[in-house]
Amino acid sequence: MSANLTHHARVKHVEIDHHFVREKVLDGTLQVNYVPSANQVVDVLTKPIPLKQFAEFRHALQVTPVNTIDSNDLQERKEPGEC
Repeated sequence: MSANLTHHARVKHVEIDHHFVREKVLDGTLQVNYVPSANQVVDVLTKPIPLKQFAEFRHALQVTPVNTIDSNDLQERKEPGEC
């Protein structure tokens, strides 16, 4: 839809504000790149995936497993009055 200038009957329900991305692609402000499904990091949040892929995506999102956080670090991060 971002690159196709032809209006299709199947997308008539899309409101004008949803064409923002398409407009930005056309004026050169934004470039939309294909990302293979095997590299879709968001899958870690929406699908059951193999453990190795989960670990890679977690690393890409810079998420640290809770069991690797030192409890002393948590104490230092608390604001006054927090439990």
